[in-house]
Amino acid sequence: MEREFGGRAFNLGETHFSLWEGEEVKGTLAVITKDVDWSGEVFVSNIYVRERAEFKLLLENAMNYCSNLKPKGIKLGIYPSQSYLIPTIEEYGFTKVYKAVVLKHRESKRSIEKCVSGDIKLTNFSNAYKREFQGIVNRAFVNSPNAGRMTSEELNELIEKCKQNPGLAGICLYNGNPAGVYELSIVSNVGWIKAIAVDPIYQGIGIGKILLEKSVRTLYASGCKEVKLVVISTNEKAVNLYSKYGFEEDTVRSIWFMRPCTTYNLSVG
Repeated sequence: MEREFGGRAFNLGETHFSLWEGEEVKGTLAVITKDVDWSGEVFVSNIYVRERAEFKLLLENAMNYCSNLKPKGIKLGIYPSQSYLIPTIEEYGFTKVYKAVVLKHRESKRSIEKCVSGDIKLTNFSNAYKREFQGIVNRAFVNSPNAGRMTSEELNELIEKCKQNPGLAGICLYNGNPAGVYELSIVSNVGWIKAIAVDPIYQGIGIGKILLEKSVRTLYASGCKEVKLVVISTNEKAVNLYSKYGFEEDTVRSIWFMRPCTTYNLSVG
C-alpha cells in the first residue's frame, strides 16, 4: 500500500511517497518540484529503502509523477551506503554526474590573500536588504548544480533566525552596491557555511574570498569547534578556493545522478 505524507518541501505530501506492508514501512522516496519552473529540474531524494525491488516500485511512481511536469531533467541523490541501488538507477537512464562533499576547515589556516580594488563594507543581514539578499542568491545560483531558488518564505525564515543571532547572515557592499551574501548555521558546536553567493556582475574580483573569510571567522568567534561546508565535486572553482583557505574533504554526503528529459516516457528504457 502506498501512502503520502505532508511537508512543505514535498507539496504538502503530494510528492512524498512511501511503500507499506501492513503497518510496516518498506521504503520512502520524495520528489522536490518547487523549482521546476525556475531551473527546469526536479529532484528525487530522501530515499530510504532496503531492497532494490521496493526501490523500483517507488521510483516508478516518482518517474510517472515527474512526467506530468515535463521537466528538462531529473536529478536523483543517494547516500554512499546505498550503492546497491545504482543498477536500478541506471536502468532508468540516469548517469552519475557529481558528489555532494562535506569539507572541514583546518583551524590553523585562517587567512587568504585578498586583492579587491574598491570600497568594501560587510554588514549583517537585515530587513532593509532582504530583497537584495534574495536577488543575489537566486542570480548567483541559477545555473549551479543542485541549486534551489530562495523563496519569500525562506527569506522570512532567515529574517526571524537573524533576530536571534544577527551574525548568521550578512551582505557585502562593493562601492555601496549589494554584491555578495553569506548564510551560516550552528549545529551542536559545528559551524556550517550554508551559502556564499556573489552577484554575477561582481564575480571574479575577490568578493567570494572576503565572504569566505568573514564566514569562517564569524563561526569560530561564535564558539564553534569545527567549521564545515558542502560543495559539489564538479564546482572546481569553489573547490580550489576552499582548498586554498584550508578546507579538506571530510565525508561524501550524497552521490547524484541525472536523466535528461528529451521525452516524457520516463519508464525503464
